[in-house]
Amino acid sequence: MKKIMLSFVAVILIVGLSACKQEKKEVKTTESATLDLEMKQVEGTENDSHVSSGSKETKDSSVNSKKESVDMKKLLNDFGEAYANYDSINDRNSKLKKYMTDKCIKSNGINFDSAVMLASRGEVVSIYQPIEGEKDQYAILLNCQQNGSEIRILLLVKVTGNKVSEMTYNTVKQEY
Repeated sequence: MKKIMLSFVAVILIVGLSACKQEKKEVKTTESATLDLEMKQVEGTENDSHVSSGSKETKDSSVNSKKESVDMKKLLNDFGEAYANYDSINDRNSKLKKYMTDKCIKSNGINFDSAVMLASRGEVVSIYQPIEGEKDQYAILLNCQQNGSEIRILLLVKVTGNKVSEMTYNTVKQEY
């Protein structure tokens, strides 16, 4: 599980760094080990698979699958927006509680009050899911401005039911 999560983080970092380096005129390439984990961006309903003519059961299962996909995208987007936009740590924690399981709340210290007055404004840039393997794990990339500093945050989340059951916070830093 840790190897998958590490591979997941490495892929996202590579994608993020390559996007940053594309803005520069000169792009340096380096060779690195290949990762077995491929990622795909979570799509909206416009690009989801279409229902072909067939039985009613096929149509119903496709509609249910599309609805679950839309609900999952909404859950992940709402969770990311709550994590990116807050006036204090207590404000962030109260917003996140409705999206998280009790176990996740406890393990991430969301129930505790904090005197830290960190404010953040930001947006969800994209949401990714592994192509193979764990279908309930996602990466949410955020662009935020916290107390005057621009930062990128990568949230690695595992969803159980309709709630985030595990979460890892990663700050993505651009070196140059």
